[in-house]
Formats: sequence, C-alpha cells, structure tokens
Amino acid sequence: MELDAFEKNVEKSPNLTFDGIEKSSIHLNVGNMSPGVSNIMQGISFSNHNKIGYNIFIFARNSSFTEELRMQNVKGVWRSAIRVMRNNYSDENPNSPPKIVLERIHPDFPRNKDGEVDWE
Repeated sequence: MELDAFEKNVEKSPNLTFDGIEKSSIHLNVGNMSPGVSNIMQGISFSNHNKIGYNIFIFARNSSFTEELRMQNVKGVWRSAIRVMRNNYSDENPNSPPKIVLERIHPDFPRNKDGEVDWE
C-alpha cells in the first residue's frame, strides 16, 4: 500500500470503504521463489516526491509478514529504512504482537526527536 495515496483517499472520504483502500493498493502475485532469489515485479516512481512510504503485506506458506519501507531524499540522495515483522497471531493467541525479524536503517535516514524512525 502506497501510504501517500492512502492518506489522500482518506482526506477525500473520511468514511473510507474497501474500494477506497484498494485504490491505494498494488497487488502482485509473485508465485514460488527459491531462497536467496529476487524478482523485480514493478518499478517505483520517485518523481515529484521527497518522501515515499509503503506497507507491504506478504503471505507465504509458513507465515505472513508486514514490511514497512520508508524512503526519503536526503541532500539529493535517496535513503531508506526497512522493518519486516512476522505476524504471530494464531487461534490460540489472536492478539499476539508481531515480531521484528529484520530492521535496516541507513545512518543518514531522518529520525524524530527521540532518534527513532517515524514508521507511521
């Protein structure tokens, strides 16, 4: 989900429906992939932006994951922050919080006053 497009849809219609959410979503069917393999499915347009954010939802046989990707132009160079979380919910524990399995933040990526990335 492209967060800027989502926020614009919310501004247009505060009572956002599923169809409205879908307008800010891109669905890609990756199929089966071997470990250590990557596949570029679709490019990202960086024009007219200084800051881009995506929430990426991944559903696999062994679990589901949420990847938060934040990119920002810092002095003419794109910097990124990535956080991947494994969703730990189950029938026995439906409210279990996600577990962070990967976090990579470029040293020059902007932080808030507490020194943290603004993932929101």
